[in-house]
Amino acid sequence: MTVNLFFELVRCGATGATPDVEMFHGDVAWVALMEMATRQALVGVTFEAVRQLPKEVAPPKEVLMRWLGMAQQVAAKNTLLDERAAEAERYFAERGFESCILKGQGMARLYPNPKSRQPGDIDLWVKTHHLTPSLLKRGEPAELAGRGKAWSLSKHRKEVVKIVRETTPEAQVCYHHVDARLFEDAEVEVHFTPSWMFSPFKNRRLQRFFREEASKSEAVKGVGFHVPSQRLNVVYILVHIYRHLFDEGVGLRQVVDWARVLNVNVNGNENGNDMGAMKVLKELGMERFTKGMMWVMQRVLGLERTCMLCEPDEKEGCFLLSEIMRAGNFGRYDTRNRHGKDETAWGRLVRKMRRNWHFVMHYPSEVLWSPAWKAWHWVWRKAAYSVVSRV
Repeated sequence: MTVNLFFELVRCGATGATPDVEMFHGDVAWVALMEMATRQALVGVTFEAVRQLPKEVAPPKEVLMRWLGMAQQVAAKNTLLDERAAEAERYFAERGFESCILKGQGMARLYPNPKSRQPGDIDLWVKTHHLTPSLLKRGEPAELAGRGKAWSLSKHRKEVVKIVRETTPEAQVCYHHVDARLFEDAEVEVHFTPSWMFSPFKNRRLQRFFREEASKSEAVKGVGFHVPSQRLNVVYILVHIYRHLFDEGVGLRQVVDWARVLNVNVNGNENGNDMGAMKVLKELGMERFTKGMMWVMQRVLGLERTCMLCEPDEKEGCFLLSEIMRAGNFGRYDTRNRHGKDETAWGRLVRKMRRNWHFVMHYPSEVLWSPAWKAWHWVWRKAAYSVVSRV
């Protein structure tokens, strides 16, 4: 019963719908509902629904005021990160690079109240180099330089890392991003590419898709930064969820994000949802995962069939929903992630491999390619950037 009430709050808060008041009559475990919202990083979103409830079914004053206080903190953090996201984009533009905001503040624009989505850090995708004298000296064709086609990912990564290390000399570099200390009050991840796959063959397909969509960023009115195309987000946000599933775990916040992407995508597309995105997901070996996620969003958010990319799979969806509710936001509540403070890099690798084995019957390709990719990644980081980092 409590879980159903929680799903109703999430659905209404994410879509702007009015909650079914009848569901909240009787003995409601409001503290438990607020704790669920906290675990799933949906405090602000659920409060959007709570504040619509009439007084006779509203939470006790103490719970309501606490919920309100947390929602206000979420709104204030969003205001700050909107400003910092625009500043981060300008920082790289001044140095000759185009960029846009991945996830986070970009996803917030898709909610009825953008200030309700609980923010994390700023993910900036630094993409292509503008046409500059330095490019012309190297003899790069103007038409290629402007679209970033003359740059390999490796060359591009080194250019971006060089800029980042001006402010963050100790910056830790991994395949797809580097942490940058641009601000004291906001964490920034500078992406060379939005994401990756463990399988080298599927990763090649994914990177090709990102290159195809890289030039299609859209400016967000009133906030001063850009976001990726909706088509890229349909694929990328799901890939991001997939990646978190194999790392520490995934929470409902990311699921709600993807539901908002699909809802906006279908409403802005006369021909319905983009079936080309489903073709890419199939090529990435994610068809089963996609079907499971469709069922999760149907169960939790009441996602309409017209917004779906494919038929939902109840069995796979039940498996994924149990993982999501167990893990919480970024897997912080998953006991499988617990480890001692003195855990070694090898111990961390073994723990993650043991956890990933749980998914081998569902997504065998990614699980089986994982050890090889992690071993390569460790050697690559050490050799290319003289940094011994966690796998």
